Amino acid sequence: VGVPAILGLADADQVVMDLENQLGTAVFEIPTGPPSVPGLRLFVAFTGQLTLNGVKQLLGNHVQAVKPQPTGGFLLEVGSSLAGQMVRSQGVILATGRFLGNGLKADRHGIREALFDLPVFQPQERSSWHRMEFFDVQGHPANQAGLEVDQTFRPLGGTDCPAFERLYAAGSILAHQD
Repeated sequence: VGVPAILGLADADQVVMDLENQLGTAVFEIPTGPPSVPGLRLFVAFTGQLTLNGVKQLLGNHVQAVKPQPTGGFLLEVGSSLAGQMVRSQGVILATGRFLGNGLKADRHGIREALFDLPVFQPQERSSWHRMEFFDVQGHPANQAGLEVDQTFRPLGGTDCPAFERLYAAGSILAHQD
C-alpha cells in the first residue's frame, strides 16, 4: 500500500511497521513535493549528525561572499549584507543549487556560478539553451549547465585542475545532469 509521505517526522519506520502489521501487507511512502516530510527527516538527521561531530552550523543564513585564504581555507561573509559575520573555514561544500537556488545566474551573455565565479559547463550559444518543445523528452541543454568536478567532487578551474584544494561541490549545481 502506498501512502503520501505524511507518517511523521520522527519514528516513521515504526509507523510503517505498525501499519504493515495492521493491514497485513507492505506499506511504503510516496514522496511529495517540497517541502517534503522525507526531506525534513533527512535534514533533521543530517544536522543532528553534524552537531554531534562538532560542525558549527549557521542555518538560515546565506553566504554573501567568499575570500579564498592563502592558507587554503576560506573567509566567508555570512548573513545579510547589513548584519553579516565573518566565518573562517578550512573547507567549503558548495551546494547552492542551480537557477532556483541562485547558485547559477543567467543573463543574455551566458551562465555563471554566483559565489566563486567558477567556470560553468553550458551550451556554446544562448540560442541552444532550450529546445522548441517545452516538454521535450530530451530535456533542455541549459538544465545540464553546472560545474564540472574532479573524482573527489572539487570544481574545476579553467585549466581542468581543481579551482581550490578545499572546495567541493554537491547537488544540482553539478554539470551534466538534469
